[in-house]
Amino acid sequence: MTTERRRVIDGKGFYITTVIVAIQTDGSESILVLYGRPTYLLQPGERLVNMPSPPSDLVRPLIDGEGWKEGATAQQIEQARLEREQEQAGSTPGAAPPSETELMLAEIMIAMGQLQQETTQAVAELTMAMAMMGGESNV
Repeated sequence: MTTERRRVIDGKGFYITTVIVAIQTDGSESILVLYGRPTYLLQPGERLVNMPSPPSDLVRPLIDGEGWKEGATAQQIEQARLEREQEQAGSTPGAAPPSETELMLAEIMIAMGQLQQETTQAVAELTMAMAMMGGESNV
């Protein structure tokens, strides 16, 4: 199993979030982690795309045939500018988007869990093999 990041977009192509998916050896994918939540369920019309993260300066990222572009209206852009100014002034707490470090930490935790599971399985197989050979196991 390997892990990769995918972007979730809605039916119109607007960016929703980034998720980490597990890719099994048979090529099947399943969503594992959404920034601290155990899973993310795709809603009707949503889909995963294998694209880089949208630029952070886009208010409402929209994917087109070539990449990300601004999908916000002029009013939405102005509203976002005012909200950023308020957040910088400390008057409104804002939810920061997940950082690269948070994504990397989630991927490390997934890899550690997978390694622990593989180690436990290997110990169990060795113990069983020793038992079948008539040996004693102190594992």
